[in-house]
Amino acid sequence: MYSNFQYDEPKDVFIVEELEKRLAIEAVEYKRKLDDEWEKYTFDPMYFDNFISGVLYNEFLNSLFERIKPLNDFEINKYLTLSVNQFKTHTPEKRAEAFKRLYHDTYWFPNYMEYKEETYLSKYAMHVWKHYANHFDLFKEAATSALNDFKRGITSISKKTSKELKKDFNSLIPQTNKQDYILQLLEDLSITLNGTSILTPRKKGALRGVIEALREKMIIPNIGLSTLCNVFADKINLELKSELDASTTSEKYKKEALQYIKNNPIH
Repeated sequence: MYSNFQYDEPKDVFIVEELEKRLAIEAVEYKRKLDDEWEKYTFDPMYFDNFISGVLYNEFLNSLFERIKPLNDFEINKYLTLSVNQFKTHTPEKRAEAFKRLYHDTYWFPNYMEYKEETYLSKYAMHVWKHYANHFDLFKEAATSALNDFKRGITSISKKTSKELKKDFNSLIPQTNKQDYILQLLEDLSITLNGTSILTPRKKGALRGVIEALREKMIIPNIGLSTLCNVFADKINLELKSELDASTTSEKYKKEALQYIKNNPIH
C-alpha cells in the first residue's frame, strides 16, 4: 500500500497496519515541515482531521482495489477477510501504545533511538491518533462493504472505483431519528422544500454552515467538511461544482442552525 516505509521484516501486512504506517509517515512529515520551515508553516490542530477523512481515506479506497485487482477469488476473499478481521483486533483503543512506538521508530528511522513513554513525540503522536480514532469506523465500513460485495458475488469488485464506496446520506447517518431530524432542520431553515434544495447559487454556503453546526453538536460524524458537504448535496439534489468556502452566509446559517438545535434538541 505505502512502499516508502520498509524497515521491518517482510510479512503479510493487512489494511489496518498499513493505515497505521501511512499515518505515522504523514505525522513525521508534517512535524518536520513545521520544525524545518517554521517561518512558513504554523501548527494546524485540525490538519489530521482533514487529512484522515480526505486524503488518507481516498488513498485507502484506491489502494484497496489496486491491491485486489490482480488477485483471484480465493486470494481476494483471504485478503479482505483477514483485513476486516484486523479492524476488530486493531481498534484505536488497543493500538494506541503500538502507534506511539511506530511513530517513534518512523521519526528516527533509519537510526535507532531508545523508546521512552512520556516525551513530546508521544504526546504529538496521541494528538494524531485522536483524529484517527474519530474516523476509524469510516475505514472499517469501507473494507467491510468491499468484503460483503465480494461475498454477494459481485465478481467485478476488483473493477469498482473508489467513488462507488464513498458515503451516501443513509450510510453516513444510519439512525433514522437523526435522518428525520436533519431533514426537518433543512426544511425549517428554508434550505430545502419537500427534500429538495431551494438554495440559489449565492446561498449555497448555507449548507456548509448547517453542516458545521451539526458536526459541532456531534449529530453527524466528525469527518471532513468536503465529504459532508458532498453527501448532503447529493441528498438534497444540490449541484456542487467546487468546495463550499467559509463565508458570511455560512456563518449566518451556522448560528441559525445552532439556535435551532438548542431550541429543538434531538431525542
